[in-house]
Amino acid sequence: MKTKQKLAAIATGAFILSFFLSVHSNGGSGFQCFALCVDVMLARSGALYFGLGEWLEYSGFVVANLLFLVLAALLMMSARGFYRTRRWLALLIALEVLSWLAIYVQDLSVLRSGYYVWLGAYVLLFFAHFLNHPASNPDVEKGQNLGFS
Repeated sequence: MKTKQKLAAIATGAFILSFFLSVHSNGGSGFQCFALCVDVMLARSGALYFGLGEWLEYSGFVVANLLFLVLAALLMMSARGFYRTRRWLALLIALEVLSWLAIYVQDLSVLRSGYYVWLGAYVLLFFAHFLNHPASNPDVEKGQNLGFS
């Protein structure tokens, strides 16, 4: 197993673990937090009172969680292609998860271990996308002349 695959597996393990840990001082687990995000995204159970900004933020968490699983699976399967797109997506979803830290920057005591494990999983997945990147065109990467002047 390559290093990037090992990192993707560790990140996935941390991601799954974060759903069992407390993420907020209100005592909610990662599963409960995800369920709330889905409720807000789908405007269920009183979530209609959230504004557009909150809806975008919570919906972004749902999409980030789904993309995490897809990107981790692609790394573990050694999928080829779309390297730049996957890197940008990994960065984008890591920044989305990091945004929650920015929301609570005034009082970090509100955040619990589950959030930090969750964030760590995203950061690890992001870095895993930069390991062992095969050149898209080896001749160009080696600086060889391809006959074009």
